[in-house]
Amino acid sequence: MFKALLIGTLLVLMAGSLGWMLVAGAIGSHEPPAPPPTGTAAAGSPNVLLVVVDTLRADHLSSYGYSAIRTPHFDALAADGIRYSHMFSQASWTRASIATILSGLYPSSHGAVHKADLLPARVETIAEVLAKGGYHTVGFPNNINVSPAFGFGQGFAEYHYLAPDLFFHADEAAAELTLYSGLRLVRERFFARYVDVNFYYRPAETVVARLREWFDGPNAKRVPFFLYAHFMDPHDPYMVHPFNGVGYARVAFPNPPADMAETLRKTYDGEIVYLDENLGHLIDDLKRRGLYDDMMIVVTADHGEEFHEHGGWWHGTTLYDEQIGVPLIVKPPHGAAKGTVVDDLVTSLDIAPTILRRVGLAPPVAMQGHVLPLDATPPPPRENVFAEEDFEGNVLQAVRSKTWKLVTANPGNPRGLAPEELYDVAGDAKETKNLSVERPTEREEMRAALGRASIAAKEHAGSGAQTDVDAATKERLKALGYLKE
Repeated sequence: MFKALLIGTLLVLMAGSLGWMLVAGAIGSHEPPAPPPTGTAAAGSPNVLLVVVDTLRADHLSSYGYSAIRTPHFDALAADGIRYSHMFSQASWTRASIATILSGLYPSSHGAVHKADLLPARVETIAEVLAKGGYHTVGFPNNINVSPAFGFGQGFAEYHYLAPDLFFHADEAAAELTLYSGLRLVRERFFARYVDVNFYYRPAETVVARLREWFDGPNAKRVPFFLYAHFMDPHDPYMVHPFNGVGYARVAFPNPPADMAETLRKTYDGEIVYLDENLGHLIDDLKRRGLYDDMMIVVTADHGEEFHEHGGWWHGTTLYDEQIGVPLIVKPPHGAAKGTVVDDLVTSLDIAPTILRRVGLAPPVAMQGHVLPLDATPPPPRENVFAEEDFEGNVLQAVRSKTWKLVTANPGNPRGLAPEELYDVAGDAKETKNLSVERPTEREEMRAALGRASIAAKEHAGSGAQTDVDAATKERLKALGYLKE
């Protein structure tokens, strides 16, 4: 009876959908702001490729010690440059974290913290600094959270959002209707037998194809260039490869049973293997074009992913290491520092100032990260790293040294986290035993460190900016689980 009722409802909705094109109004396009005036780059300035892999845990790459799969192309890139073994993001969801990568600011300072937040125009991004310094700036964002709709196009001369398809072959105007949202939700929850990744994001092979098209075009001759490429694999839905229509999406499985952990983890790993293969295709293409050796390549991730290690799933609601421990691999130009492994603490804050200094530009004073040396010398000492979150009612802060980690959460948070947790991460890397009561001395020391870090994170806070995005943007956020139905 219930199934028959659902089918009847779906048929009614589908019949109503025939009127979409007659009644839906067009929505405005989101063009990036005009880039700042371009100066003249110094002779010999290298091209820069920044690769951000969405939802990639460092501890699921073989170069970081993972044995369940092999990631030979990540490994080869690390062998050609520098691998940072203790790299941490400043947030565990996309918009806040990538805003930090592009601005060199903590979330509290750049202000892109909540679901409705834009990256404010007051924030000077790496793209803006590079454009002023003579670089042609290009972005291929592949997640709705960093699309032009949220202000991430600022400073880019070209910003090509790789938008996923809408269900039922709908167009942007049709997505304005409540009808579309109802149809999509019914399909995903009750009738989806075949998961098409293109309804959620563009897979790696598509991204690489678009990058190749760009390299074949005239703008690739506008050197030096800064190219930001965003890969969504292994973000959910975790797809089985080769693509066969089997996938596991957060929107369809918001809270999977615990016994699905191994299935989801293996499928996630398969996504990483697929991504690694396509990263190899991109690197091979750069070598074929004679671009690889002289190019600076930076590969990182915005955050990690949870597979029930702490009783939950996906990302955005904790600051445990599985969600903030990410890779950082830097290949400097001209084969410098090959095979170097840096064990010091580094963060997403460090990426923008490091790129700018290497290409001969001064990082803005406001940038809160360190310039990392690219000649195999140790980076500036950092006593600890700080992360913060205000997402879906979970207000979290964490400070982590090489030995200890303190995590705080707001009372009554939806995730059910304790107000304070202390972990001996040197001896308990999986953060399983809360020592906040047993180790009062270390707790007080980390409390003080957390207080100092929290104040520093707000040093460049300013006016924020929010938006009421169009319906198509909201639908793409819902498909990825960033907005509730």
